[in-house]
Amino acid sequence: MKTIKWMERLFIAVPLLLLLLFAWTYLPNKILDLESAQIAEIEILNGNSIKLIEITEESDIRYLVDDLNNITFQKGVPSIGEKEFGYRTIFLDNEGEVMEDLVIHSSDTVKYQGFFYEAETEAIAYDFIEELASDKTESGD
Repeated sequence: MKTIKWMERLFIAVPLLLLLLFAWTYLPNKILDLESAQIAEIEILNGNSIKLIEITEESDIRYLVDDLNNITFQKGVPSIGEKEFGYRTIFLDNEGEVMEDLVIHSSDTVKYQGFFYEAETEAIAYDFIEELASDKTESGD
């Protein structure tokens, strides 16, 4: 009889624990934790014009990394099957290895690791990225 009670409790506890773990992933949190000193380049692919923007200026890298590091995001719906119109942003280290990869859709939405996330605490520096994109396009880089 003790074995049956123990099995019943386990049968209830395991799904409950899995449900709690799944719910935990939807708590608002910071999705990036990068150090700008470790990033040599940021590649931004403009999904609307299919133009690649390479950011190597240290002050621009620091601004963008600090901005994204400070934002708390709320996990949203899965992004499977969604088109990537926005700025695909790839952070590269000194060896050219990818440190992080995300798509910035607007001043409050990113696609990261298969989900959409909405900015909770402040806006993403979307205008800054658009300005960099237009500067690079106008200069012919």
